[in-house]
This record gives sequence, C-alpha cells and structure tokens, in this order.
Amino acid sequence: AELLACGIAPDNERVFLFRQSDIPEHLELAWYLTCVTPVAEMERMTQFKDKTARGHSPNTGLFTYPILMAADILAYSSKTTPVHVPVGHDQLQHLELTNEIARWFNNRYGETFPAVKPILTEAARVMSLKDPTKKMSKSLGGDHCLFLDDAPAEIERKLRSAVTATGATADPEMPAGVATLFSIFEAFGTVKEVSRFRAQYEA
Repeated sequence: AELLACGIAPDNERVFLFRQSDIPEHLELAWYLTCVTPVAEMERMTQFKDKTARGHSPNTGLFTYPILMAADILAYSSKTTPVHVPVGHDQLQHLELTNEIARWFNNRYGETFPAVKPILTEAARVMSLKDPTKKMSKSLGGDHCLFLDDAPAEIERKLRSAVTATGATADPEMPAGVATLFSIFEAFGTVKEVSRFRAQYEA
C-alpha cells in the first residue's frame, strides 16, 4: 500500500510488485552467496557492530541479512548492465558488500554479476528527531522517526516535540536538530516555503 501511495504503479512491463517469499530464488541465491562470503566481512557491518557494542547478542538473521539484501539485488541483474539501487546513505555499506560478494562469486565461478551502483537523493541521510547525532531509525523508537503511514496529527506531534538545540553542524549558526527539521522540510516543501522559513529562522 505504501509503494502504491508513493506512485509506484505496476505496469506488467517494468514494474512488478510481489512478496519476496513468493520467489524461492531469493533465498537460494542468498545461500550460494553466503558460501563465498568471509565471516570477517560480516563482522565489519555497522548494524552488527552497533548491536554488539550496546551489549546485545544479535541473532544470525541480523548477521546474514546483508547477504540476503545482496541476493535481492543481484537476482535481478544481468552480466553486462550495472544495477542501480535507490538507497539511503546508511545502506551504502550494504551496496559495497554486494559488490564485494559479486566479485568473490565471479572470481570463483566466472563473470556472472555486474557492478551495483547507488542512487542517492538530496535527503539520503536524515537524522533522528530525538537525537540528531544518530540517523533516523525505527529501532531507536517510534518518536525518533516518521512513518509513511503516520496520521498527519501524529507527524505534527513528532515534529513539535523534536529536539532542536543539540549538537553542532557544518553551519555553526544552526544546531543539528534544526538542521534535521530543515532537511525533512526541503524534501517535502516547496522552494518558496523553505526560503521563507529559512529567512524567518535567520531573523
């Protein structure tokens, strides 16, 4: 429903919506890729390191999830055409790992997978509403982030209660929390609206 609401409409030629669990090749390819991926590479993944640093004992699903993500991408690739993937800034490490996995597989079994390239928007990295030193993430709690299916009143409540006066940014005149709100506003507001609010803020 969220994908449809974002304007991604199935057309039976270029756009298909389906449940991943309906395509067994995703898991099959993930298993093959797991067999060429060194454990040391997985231990370097940020999400796994963050969990262990906070004293958690992550499950194997979190540990191997980046390999499943690589399979999700590479399953729809061809040998000659680079795959372009729209991602947030925090997913760049996963794409780098995908390229590494493809290289290990290709070295062992011959050229099979092409390079993977990210597509980033200007709002590729949005910080938490409650802690602007961390990226926006649902794992931090519901008030740290905005959900596509939040009601307008809920979005307004979260934005009104957002932290605004904490942390430094590249712009010493603008605290990190305020910069976070402007980054969200710039993604959804008009240029005229953003300019008006920036002028008011600077005044």
